[in-house]
Amino acid sequence: MSASAGFHIGSGSVLDLFAGSDTISLGAADAFEFDPVFWTADAAGQGTYSPMFRLLDLTAGSQIGSSGQFNVDFAVAAIPEPSTWYMLLSGLGLLGVVVRRRVK
Repeated sequence: MSASAGFHIGSGSVLDLFAGSDTISLGAADAFEFDPVFWTADAAGQGTYSPMFRLLDLTAGSQIGSSGQFNVDFAVAAIPEPSTWYMLLSGLGLLGVVVRRRVK
């Protein structure tokens, strides 16, 4: 697994799966589950974060084999502050008042 700096991958029970290594063991044979949770650090900037996953079968003589690689892109954008929404709604309300006065 590789990922952009500031991008984290965890699960329901582990906060950061790849904190110490770029490899994790999901289970034996075909009995594995991977239900990831993705997040960026608070100080991470806006942009696209791109993790790459590849499943490797480390069992000798296994019939499953390794997979190709999976690339996923995540776009991170700013969320407007409540004051921004207040200003937008106030401006729209003011426009409504002006239009209403002109109609009269």
